Amino acid sequence: MQLERDQVATFYDISKTEVQELDLEIKAKDREMEVMEDNHNVEVRVYIQKVRHLEYEHKNNVKQVDEEGENSRFSETTDHVKRTKGLLQNKTHYKEKTKEQQEINAA
Repeated sequence: MQLERDQVATFYDISKTEVQELDLEIKAKDREMEVMEDNHNVEVRVYIQKVRHLEYEHKNNVKQVDEEGENSRFSETTDHVKRTKGLLQNKTHYKEKTKEQQEINAA
């Protein structure tokens, strides 16, 4: 009877020690998971900040490209109008010259 009681007590002590060790492992894993979760949250915040920064840069770049495009369009339109006026003046000049030449040839 005493021997069985000693065996049960020993088994109880061993089991109690194992339970304590497992509790410590669980607590360590919980701490590790908390650290990993915190690191993950920090990484997510960093990526969100990077995305916001990129969106801001993109918005500014789009605005700049739009302004440059508008300026180029205005410049090209102005050049086109000047070229058209010049060509019309040349055309009128050559018509007058041709008319004068025809009058000289006719006379």
